[in-house]
Amino acid sequence: YLRYRLIEDRTLGPIQTAKTVQAQEMAGYVNAWFPSLTFDATGQVWGAWNQHYPATLGVCAGNLSDAASSVTRLPGDGQEEENGGYPAIVVDDRGQRWVFWESSGWDVANGKPQKVLASYYDQAKACWTLPYTLSRQEQTVLNQTPRAAVDRDGVLWVAWSGRPSADDIDQPWGIYLSRFTGDDWSAPVLVSAEGESSRAPDIVVGDDNRVWITWHAGTGDAMKIKVLEYRRGDTAD
Repeated sequence: YLRYRLIEDRTLGPIQTAKTVQAQEMAGYVNAWFPSLTFDATGQVWGAWNQHYPATLGVCAGNLSDAASSVTRLPGDGQEEENGGYPAIVVDDRGQRWVFWESSGWDVANGKPQKVLASYYDQAKACWTLPYTLSRQEQTVLNQTPRAAVDRDGVLWVAWSGRPSADDIDQPWGIYLSRFTGDDWSAPVLVSAEGESSRAPDIVVGDDNRVWITWHAGTGDAMKIKVLEYRRGDTAD
């Protein structure tokens, strides 16, 4: 189960369990892990996490004090189920809750690219929208571990690890960046050094509205943590 504790007045509260989602024709999920948290404008905590059904890894998200719902399609819903995980959740300046996740890495065995996907919560329909694909197959076939942030202008920024080839194990991973200004997602841009293996990014926006991205680069004894400051003029330092 996904569990959490609330700290109030520097006092650690009791362990609580987030509400769960059960597939209609399954005996409930097996386990949950890899949580991502954010606050909405009302101060409510929203979370997204991996939810593992007996044969499906999906993404679950929602208000921790209320009922969560499935972001990916569940087994037993009368449609093709979706595998995916390792989500990131953020709230934009309009109060829209967004979840980003990676599709199943097993897709490449079936001739499909692994994708970075995005969905937002439709308050009127009380469900997560059908996903939008951020990654581009002509750039990367493997795409994993998306992380997201929102700047003060309401721009959504998402960074992830991508690799052009699924078969060539010597092909280096890179860090790709896309942003959403309210109209459409930009084409992904490689922001790590070309030819240098770079994975597992994180992203944050500073008080000065500058976007910072970090990841681990290199392999073996040469591995190091790199940091990039991405400025609004589309130039990287």
